[in-house]
Amino acid sequence: MSQLPADIQRSIERSTGIPFADIADMDWEEIDRRIEQKVGKNLTFCPCDDFRLLPRGSVLLQLGRLILPQEITRRLSKIKVD
Repeated sequence: MSQLPADIQRSIERSTGIPFADIADMDWEEIDRRIEQKVGKNLTFCPCDDFRLLPRGSVLLQLGRLILPQEITRRLSKIKVD
């Protein structure tokens, strides 16, 4: 059915609460709905509208050192001006 190793399939089952065989037959909306039921809140997805996040082999993105505009705004809001 799937080429994923058995340990990864078990990990997915533990994380989602859905048997892996059932996941293979579900559509994305059904999977999202079942996960939302398990965690008790709605899933939110951030759109990727920042050109710097496109998969172009960015070293900064890979190392987690890319500072996003939202992070800059958050950091600047913490600065107190006397």
